[in-house]
Amino acid sequence: MVGSFDSSAAKAVSRCPTGIDGLDSILNGGIPRGNTILVTGSCGTGKTTLGIEFLVHGALANENSMFVSVTEDSGKLMNNIIPYDFFSQDLMKKGKLVLIDLPIIYERLGLSRTEFTAEEVDMLVKSVANLAREMGVKRMVIDSITSVCYQLKSEEKIRNFILKLGTALSSHGCTTILISEISPKADRYSLYGVEEAIADGII
Repeated sequence: MVGSFDSSAAKAVSRCPTGIDGLDSILNGGIPRGNTILVTGSCGTGKTTLGIEFLVHGALANENSMFVSVTEDSGKLMNNIIPYDFFSQDLMKKGKLVLIDLPIIYERLGLSRTEFTAEEVDMLVKSVANLAREMGVKRMVIDSITSVCYQLKSEEKIRNFILKLGTALSSHGCTTILISEISPKADRYSLYGVEEAIADGII
C-alpha cells in the first residue's frame, strides 16, 4: 500500500548504533551502515558532543573511528572531551579513536585556504577516503562540513564533494556524520541548502 511503512524491513537493515539514549530507538537501532548523515543545529546545541559519543561508542565496540576537525585544533578538542564520562583516553592510545586536523591535509596536498578548484576537490576526497581505508575506519565525523563548504563555495562543488566522499567511504563500510552549523533562525538545514539534499538523512 502506498505510504505504508514496513518496520520489519527497517529492522533488517544493518545499523550502526550511536550509543545515545533515545536516539537509537528513534532510528530503529541506529544509523544504517554506510550512510552519510547530516547533524545540524546552531552553536551550543550539542552537535560535536553527539559526534564524539557516536565515535566513542564505535571504538568501544572495536570499530576504528575518526574525528576530522576542520577548524578547531585537535589538541584543544581533546582537552574539551576529556571530562566526558563516556570518553576514555585508552581508546586513543590503542588507535581505536583518532583525531585528524583537516588543515594539515590541505597543507600536504598544497591546497589553498580560499577556494578549491574541481580538481582539488577530487584530491581532497581521495586523500580522506584513502586515509579511512588504510586505517580501517568504520565511523567518521567531519566537524564541520560548513567550514569545508566555505572553501568549496559553489553548489556544484559542494554536491560533488559530499556525493563522492560519501560514496567512497560507504564502499569501505564507513558510516559518516557531517556536522552542519546554522543560525537559530535558519530556514534550512545547512549553509547552502545543498548538503541536506545529498546526505542520506538529517538529525
